[in-house]
Formats: sequence, C-alpha cells, structure tokens
Amino acid sequence: RDPLTKAWDSIHALESGEMPLESHWIAAITALRSVGHVLAKEDSRISPEAKKIIEKHWNDWKQPGTWFSSFIEPMRNNLLKEWGGIPNIYTEAYGEFGELIVVRIELQDDEDDGLYCLKESANWLDTELSEMESEIYAADDDAACS
Repeated sequence: RDPLTKAWDSIHALESGEMPLESHWIAAITALRSVGHVLAKEDSRISPEAKKIIEKHWNDWKQPGTWFSSFIEPMRNNLLKEWGGIPNIYTEAYGEFGELIVVRIELQDDEDDGLYCLKESANWLDTELSEMESEIYAADDDAACS
C-alpha cells in the first residue's frame, strides 16, 4: 500500500496547488503504476495462495475497461516510455483571500480532467487492494487450518 499512499500524497499536493505541479503529476502516475510491480515482485512472495490471488487480479486489471488499462498504464507509458509530455496543468480559480480553489489538468485528446482520473484511479486501486487482501487473508487462514 505504500505506493498508493505516495500517490495520494501527490494527488493532495496537486489539489492544493503545491508547486511544482508537473512533478506531483509524474509522482502520482508513477506511484499508481508501481502498485502492480510491488504486488508482483514483493507481495506475491507472502505465500503460494497470495501469489495465485495476486496473479488473478493482475490479469483482471490488464483487461480493457479497468482504470489500470485505460488510465494508469497508458499515462505511465506516455510519461516514462514515450515521453509524450505532461498534460497542461494550471490553476484555474482563486478565492477571495487568494486561496486556490481549482487545479485543472487537461489530458491530451480527452475531455476528462486529469485530477479526477487520478483520484478515481487511486480509489479503484484502493478497492482492488482491499479485495485482494481479504482474499489472501481468507486463503491463508484456510491453508493454516488444513
């Protein structure tokens, strides 16, 4: 969960307008994508049951229509493999006392707001990890009782 926590740190920094915004975008995308690497390389060593469950979820994540396949992976590839650039990130509105109200991230060729997509991806990953953890604990308990 550490990479997901780091992603949320960067998302909150983006939301608050903490500079440099582009660095927080890169950090958030990279941290979200690293969740899969940590699962495959570290967490799958917990037990044979954990490895099977992680592999099943990992394969499900790569299917079309998931936040992983439609946002996390393509954004990471755009940044780190293809250097397709960073989306336009700008502050949009300030309040009466100069406080930031809106940070907007425009994704290329897309009407979706990047900050919304980051948050939804992180929420999706959090749900996925919770489900996976529950399955692993249940499988490990079953194995211990056998």
